[in-house]
Amino acid sequence: LVDDVQWADVSSLQLLHHLARETRTNRVLLCATYRDTDVGRETGLALALRDMRREGLLDEITVPRLGREATEELVADILGERELSEELGEFVYRRAEGNPYYVGQLAGALTEGGGSDALSSIGVPDSIRSLVEQRMSRLPEESREALREASILGQEFTLDDLRATTGRSEHDLDRALQDATSFGLVRETDREAYSFDHGLTQQTLYHQLPAGRRKRLHVAAGEAIASLHDRKRSRRLAELAWHYLQAGDEVEAICWSLEAARSAWSISALAEAEHHY
Repeated sequence: LVDDVQWADVSSLQLLHHLARETRTNRVLLCATYRDTDVGRETGLALALRDMRREGLLDEITVPRLGREATEELVADILGERELSEELGEFVYRRAEGNPYYVGQLAGALTEGGGSDALSSIGVPDSIRSLVEQRMSRLPEESREALREASILGQEFTLDDLRATTGRSEHDLDRALQDATSFGLVRETDREAYSFDHGLTQQTLYHQLPAGRRKRLHVAAGEAIASLHDRKRSRRLAELAWHYLQAGDEVEAICWSLEAARSAWSISALAEAEHHY
């Protein structure tokens, strides 16, 4: 068993390839694990995997993220409890999105913070923040900065919104997003948009921005959405209210919150209308 081969150097990967080729007729199982989010297009591991696939040396197994029940079982085991409250199970499942490492780190933060009573005060654990920063360090500084700015727009965003918010050229943003995609930090969705690989990645990058710059970017995002055609803007009223609220512009935030509430009320989405009011 060879763990974390995403960190292996070229010589080690060549040795693994050699062993796979030379032991294929023997009663030997070689099991190597890696994080697919850490495999860029032209990294040593990507090239080694390509060559071994071509020679028929690989059986690849993708390990899926944990479901709700498995997440709750893991958290209960870590906390030493038989059962979890529904609120606690939902919190960890929603925040960790099924990532076992993140589940463990959030459960640890709960242990240190006083259990379910501390849910509202738990941010991104330092261990997860360090992991995200480590992954980001492989990108050029311009790409890292573009991703931080993209975090203003939430978990999912479009290239048009990002360009309007940041003022960066489409060429520069395309290059930054290609870099981020190659290392699994963002992915293209089927709705002509991009999504961060995990909500905690987006939150880590969001909090790396200085407070003043965050506010300015929120204002820019709000102005970009407000300038859309009526029909498009009407579908994004809640977003508008949120951006202006985060920017500290209470007048605009109230105006757009009322618009969002009226819109929700008109289609009988009463809980949503109540939230905006």
